[in-house]
Amino acid sequence: MSLTVTGSPEMDDHRDEPVRRSDALRRRRRARSIAIALVLAALVVLFYVVTIAKLGSNIASRAL
Repeated sequence: MSLTVTGSPEMDDHRDEPVRRSDALRRRRRARSIAIALVLAALVVLFYVVTIAKLGSNIASRAL
């Protein structure tokens, strides 16, 4: 029993299709990365605001 591989099925008739798939994949990854960065930045701002709110007026009355 012998098996002959003639090439990948993606590249038989549509030589440009894998490139388009890769571009679409790159766009989706970039969009996901931007979304994660925005969520991370929002968390940083939230933690900063909560920290300032918890300290409140204690900042002005602390000893230097």
